[in-house]
Amino acid sequence: MRSVQHAPASEPTLSGAAALRAVMEGGYCIGCGACAALPDSGIGVALDQYGRYVADLEGSPSNSLHSATEVCPFTGVGPNETALATALFPEASDPHLLLGPVLSAYAGYVSTGAYRSRGSSGGMVSWLLCELLRSGEVDAVAHVRPGSSLLYEYSISRTPEEIHAGSKSKYYPLTMARVLPEVRSSGLRTAIVGVPCFIKAVRLLSAVDEDYARTVGPCVSLFCGHLKSAAFADLLAWQCGIPPGHLAAFDFRVKLADRPASQYAVRAEGEVDGRRIDAVHPVKPLFGSDWGLCLMKYQACDYCDDLVGETADLSVGDAWLPEYVRDSEGTNVVIVRSQFLQHIIEAGRASGQLHLDPLPADRVAASQAGGFRHRRTGLAARLANKHAQGVWAPPRRVAPDTGVLRTREGRRALVRERIALRSHTAFQDAVEANELQVMRLALAQDIAAYRRLSRTRGMAGKALGPLLRVAARFWSPKHG
Repeated sequence: MRSVQHAPASEPTLSGAAALRAVMEGGYCIGCGACAALPDSGIGVALDQYGRYVADLEGSPSNSLHSATEVCPFTGVGPNETALATALFPEASDPHLLLGPVLSAYAGYVSTGAYRSRGSSGGMVSWLLCELLRSGEVDAVAHVRPGSSLLYEYSISRTPEEIHAGSKSKYYPLTMARVLPEVRSSGLRTAIVGVPCFIKAVRLLSAVDEDYARTVGPCVSLFCGHLKSAAFADLLAWQCGIPPGHLAAFDFRVKLADRPASQYAVRAEGEVDGRRIDAVHPVKPLFGSDWGLCLMKYQACDYCDDLVGETADLSVGDAWLPEYVRDSEGTNVVIVRSQFLQHIIEAGRASGQLHLDPLPADRVAASQAGGFRHRRTGLAARLANKHAQGVWAPPRRVAPDTGVLRTREGRRALVRERIALRSHTAFQDAVEANELQVMRLALAQDIAAYRRLSRTRGMAGKALGPLLRVAARFWSPKHG
């Protein structure tokens, strides 16, 4: 295992209801719904004025708040990702500095059926879920499908057809507040799919409630850049000719046969002035498609240090690597942590259902190098900035570092955070004015500063070796 420096904790841990209230008052709620999923919690979760799910603690009894504090992924009260993963995956005993425990890792895709063509990338998540159902290892799957009142929502699937309906990435606000109690009460062994902080919340629930421990099956995490508000779909759809309030359906990842996998399109459907619109548009030219700008981002995502889902049995992302990205059909990178799922993956390879190349862990990390810079160096800067202001921030395994604030990367991290925070109100102002240019002008100065700080990073800034050395400087798995 790589040597890891033990830095001081990023923030003293609060306890009881104080920790949960600090999360809410600081704007760090991710809306996962773990607090509401506890038996008799009395806590609700709803969309706020910006289209983000947040918890509502008003009227909840104090004992519920105390219990909820232990399952919230941002209070720092429960065990952190390192502690959870160490207990969950003893067979993966050599954790990677950026990826956590790794039993095996691959790059590839599903080579049978329509899994790959239906998915955003290589089709690995849908294939695995169908295999778990087919083999009887699970009775159901909790994942995201098109919703009734919203574009997408968590649902329970019990058939391959229902699983296929949930294919593809959804850059959209989500909550497990409704679906998790259904998992608990059903008594069915249920696989859970989610972003890293959601999977951590499920693990924390399972640690404090025997019914969740019994019903929660294998957990699958999606690599996560950050979570978006509902306004992100509206922003992109507006540029496709469908203004806010008229969007009926949205596909965030449409593959383009003549383009690299990273140059996909979006599809927006809606009705304007009695006319049905179904528009497919390459995403790259659209304002907001640059993920570095972090438009419509939850603030909690700027204070998360887990990009790949370290507490999941298996994690899946996009293979943003030169040797794979040119394939327009898409290629997954896969991290396996449990021996149980390792057997399923290897059986899929042996039968020819999966085309997977073993991949060194460092290559998996390199496919997400920009995200890791943001969650190591950038997070160290943002935490230091909060501390300098005397403001509480969630305890993380990354330690604050005032020295980073003086670097280009540190300044860039703060500008990105500022853009993300201002984007919510800027979009609302644009909607009220019925003019998208209002948002562009409101963010223009910060975006220009971000562009300047992002120029000429050089190979040292892109290579994984320097990133690993820098990451170790701030990293302490005993904290957060």
